[in-house]
Amino acid sequence: MTEEKVHLVKVPLRADRVAAIARRRQVQVRDLDADYLTHCLLRELWQEAAPAPFLLKGNGRVIDVLGYSRAGRDALIERARTFGDPAVLDAIDDLDAVAAKEMPRLGPGRRVGFQVRACPVVRLAKGRCDHRAGAEIDAFLARCFELGPSQKVDRQEVYRTWLAKRFENQEVTGVELVNSRIVGISRERFIRRTQGERREARRIERPDVTFGGDLIVTNGETLLRFLAHGLGRHRAFGFGAIMLVPPGEQ
Repeated sequence: MTEEKVHLVKVPLRADRVAAIARRRQVQVRDLDADYLTHCLLRELWQEAAPAPFLLKGNGRVIDVLGYSRAGRDALIERARTFGDPAVLDAIDDLDAVAAKEMPRLGPGRRVGFQVRACPVVRLAKGRCDHRAGAEIDAFLARCFELGPSQKVDRQEVYRTWLAKRFENQEVTGVELVNSRIVGISRERFIRRTQGERREARRIERPDVTFGGDLIVTNGETLLRFLAHGLGRHRAFGFGAIMLVPPGEQ
């Protein structure tokens, strides 16, 4: 059985050129969503090889996209040069500056740190308070519905419990969650396109939580697949990219 390779890729994007592409495509300023636009550009250039899940780093002239891909640097550059739309390629600050490294297969028992920007949402089993059954809502709000208005709910505890559930099946994750903490919490408003013939922009609001913590590797090959898949919902749009760091340094 051939082992699959997973690469951590860095793509430098010019923020002004991404915005210019959006304007040329008549995307309204109020609909500008950096994560959604990045998703669209990466998919146009590289289709299924596009780095995903990914996260954006920086807020200046050049913004780095860090994401996971089955393809390495040379394959991504060759594909973009051969088949890429020139207008989309222009959004990359320097195509030769695209960088990648093959992720190593870590041995069982290895302790590593992690950081991940996640969207802790759940689906309602039944309708509650103007939310239909099956609706995707904030995990904190779902817990409030479950306990009722008389119970005090700790938002951070809810989110950390949500994270723990994402890691509990080691056959899927390849790691054991040792500890976790919340680095930051905010509410994110972003644009998503509806499905069907008439795809329309829809503005939604979701929790935006950055977690840090430590993991112990149980299966290095499984961990690579988990990194390539990502954690939680909205993985194609800037959430769910697990970055490995030295333990205790998140």
